[in-house]
Amino acid sequence: MCSLLPNPTPSTLSLWSHFLPHILDSSKHAHDWHEYEFHDFTARLLSILTPDRLIRGVKTLPLDWTPVQRSLTILHKRWTAIQKEVDSFRKKNNLSPTDPIDPKTIEKLQNSIPNAPRKLNILIMGGSVTMGVVCHLNPVTTQTGKYSRRACAWPGRLNTFFPYLFGYYDLVNIDSLALGGTNTESGRTIWDYSILPDEIPYPDILINGYATNDMHYNSVQDAIKRNVTLEQSVFELSQSFIRQVLTPKKGCGHPPPLLLYLDDYLGNEQNEIRETMISSRVIHELSGYYGIGSISYADVVRDIVYGDTREWWFSSNWYEKGDYERAVHPHMGMHISTVWVVGYYLLNLMTTYCSLPRDGNRPNSIVGKSLEKYEYNPQYGLPPLREPNKNLVGNPKRKPRGLPPLLTDELSIEHVTQQWTEESQSNAHLWKNNEECIAEGHSIDEMDHAPLPKPCLLSWVANLERHLDNPK
Repeated sequence: MCSLLPNPTPSTLSLWSHFLPHILDSSKHAHDWHEYEFHDFTARLLSILTPDRLIRGVKTLPLDWTPVQRSLTILHKRWTAIQKEVDSFRKKNNLSPTDPIDPKTIEKLQNSIPNAPRKLNILIMGGSVTMGVVCHLNPVTTQTGKYSRRACAWPGRLNTFFPYLFGYYDLVNIDSLALGGTNTESGRTIWDYSILPDEIPYPDILINGYATNDMHYNSVQDAIKRNVTLEQSVFELSQSFIRQVLTPKKGCGHPPPLLLYLDDYLGNEQNEIRETMISSRVIHELSGYYGIGSISYADVVRDIVYGDTREWWFSSNWYEKGDYERAVHPHMGMHISTVWVVGYYLLNLMTTYCSLPRDGNRPNSIVGKSLEKYEYNPQYGLPPLREPNKNLVGNPKRKPRGLPPLLTDELSIEHVTQQWTEESQSNAHLWKNNEECIAEGHSIDEMDHAPLPKPCLLSWVANLERHLDNPK
């Protein structure tokens, strides 16, 4: 996909600013395609969420760019196949490259491709906010039957936003596994036991959208029962989820997806502002430690909301009945805006990756060549060393494969290297590099994954953890 961008790669901010009218047009709901009843409301939201403000939502980038490269390769293969059909159609009908083609024709062309390369699979997991509870509430109309719940929520909107944005090329498949009352603990169990519906494929990108429900009253009560603070509970559950997702399911067969965390929580399950930032602090700490990507809708709009807590374009309507009251579900404006926050982040991933040097030896954080040392490479303006054979002591060795040790209060600087090395050696069968995968008959270009193996569900239902999966 990098080849489709100008050289040198433009910044995300410049691309977003240049295509702002197209972004507005692509943001219409599928049921609002002809009327665009929400045109003015959407335009007002977009005028507030300027590109420089959307940058605030880009919190951390992944340390390992392998899943990003894999995702862009999938997109490019499918785009190339569709483009070939479109070019053939233009030639057959004497159309110039600038002549428009009807969207239905483009849809028919891409559906007729034999053995078409698959779409990029994005799975979004979350609770009632991700599901779209009260998403229908808006300042434009009360006739919102066709905009309710899942069809209104930001994951559903992404499913139409991307095709519109890409000129009706259907490149991305968005699946949403969202259910009211669930939180990261639920997501951990779903991933651990592979309790995904059969129609949901193994994801290339996985977005954790549980931030609001991790701060929910039920999560607070669970923490009290376990005699821990809410922050300790959110930290433990989030760390467990991250380690579950980043640990390969089947070695080479199911590499970990690109894991992204979305922080969408502004309140007001807790009324004290520092308390509402618990999930933000946890996500920031763990994303830095494990090298995962994180996005913050909350930070994009926080000053807007705090400046006028009676607004409800970007947050919940805390004064709907006059007095201040509990309301944790934001309305339609938030869901429209979250499409842009997530879309901007993903575009930023692409432009950042496409701006990186292409030397083929850039080390990965988890899977890749396990080099003993960080080797000097005189490329891209760096000069040859004057004394290349001279050994300078104190240089960093290649870090161990796999995940760093569990982050606890007891983990120390003194022992972290030894502990990481020991854990890496004991789980070496999981952390295989390309050469080892090829030796086992896997192709590094393998893009399709078999369905995940489903472990013993009885042990989950019976609340026996993994005991029944490994009977003695």
